[in-house]
Amino acid sequence: MFLNWIQSDRENYRLFRYGIHGRDYNIVNECITMPDNARSINELFASWIGASAWININYEGSYWIGGNRFDMKEYWQQIVVNTACVPHSGFEPDYTSVQSAWLFRRSSFTSLIIEMERGTFQDKDLDDYINRMKKNGADELVRVIQQQLDQWKEQN
Repeated sequence: MFLNWIQSDRENYRLFRYGIHGRDYNIVNECITMPDNARSINELFASWIGASAWININYEGSYWIGGNRFDMKEYWQQIVVNTACVPHSGFEPDYTSVQSAWLFRRSSFTSLIIEMERGTFQDKDLDDYINRMKKNGADELVRVIQQQLDQWKEQN
């Protein structure tokens, strides 16, 4: 009943996904935007891991992220042009053979996000970040997981 309620109406969906209009999110020119006191997109009401499982592309609409408009529906339509199924639905990568690279990448990315949210990340640090990722197996991680994804796509 709860899932049906969320998906039955745009206002129900927005209440669940974003919170209370005017407090947790605003609408500017038909686009969802963060309140003035939010520092990042991660401070939106339902910005939690797993939130994407609830997305209703017909209710999602557009966002203002900084000065840029991002339209989820347009983005989704571009993704599925060459895809027979929802991207990666059912695919679960096996990180066993690249565990150390995966752990390093996850912790480095988390650190990067924290720096960006605090406003301490500098553009000049980007090349160093990319080089650290490559030195610590990021290319191998991409190769292994891409191989798994390609195999999964052939079978599905």
